[in-house]
Amino acid sequence: MVGDGGVLDTITVITVSSWVNLNGSPGNQRPIVGKGDSQYMLRVNNVNKFNFFSHDGSWNEASSEANAPSGQWKYVVGRVQGTEV
Repeated sequence: MVGDGGVLDTITVITVSSWVNLNGSPGNQRPIVGKGDSQYMLRVNNVNKFNFFSHDGSWNEASSEANAPSGQWKYVVGRVQGTEV
């Protein structure tokens, strides 16, 4: 478990990653790695896509083209550099 230190507040340049093996049915947003509800988050969104977003006064986000598979290990990465996600 990672604390809530101020060093994690940066959203100018950050990369987060995780190995994920999803279980259950799609339809709900499933956080993987994140800082708060509106700073940055790597997740599976409600349409079953891997999604990464950041918020620096405006929303920046990107989603996978393929659906997030169930029962398979996948390595996922979210990266922000400035306003590019």
